[in-house]
Amino acid sequence: MKGVKIMNRLKELRKEKKLTQKELADIIGTTKLTVSNWENGKHSMNSDKAQTLADYFGVSVGYLLGFDSVRIETSLTELDFIDLLSKILRGETLNEEEQELTDQLRLADERNQEPFVITKENNDSKEQIVDRIKKLQKEIDGLISELEKSENENRTI
Repeated sequence: MKGVKIMNRLKELRKEKKLTQKELADIIGTTKLTVSNWENGKHSMNSDKAQTLADYFGVSVGYLLGFDSVRIETSLTELDFIDLLSKILRGETLNEEEQELTDQLRLADERNQEPFVITKENNDSKEQIVDRIKKLQKEIDGLISELEKSENENRTI
């Protein structure tokens, strides 16, 4: 039954973060007993708690619940995500970490999974994020304009 995998993954993920059951319970708004019951397979979690836990640990719900055997890290800051998109749109060479993120995006897409949980770091101000999105939008608009211009030139030939 899937309950064993839930127990193993939840406990494994909790221990990776060096959290006690009580600490995890406080973080997600439940009791230590509930976390213990999930880890021991005595109770299954509802979909809201499963999503909350998956978001917290930066993994997919499928991985947390044992439906996916491949762990796809899903945590990415808003600014990092915007910067990655910008580099891809500009055709820049990606470093190893960025290439791994794009590979994870492709894998998640192939499996029809949500690829990432976009998180906000404490030092990412709303203004920084808005400025980066506006800059990215200008780049996208420029690329669209170039494509339209190229299509128009091809039509006239």
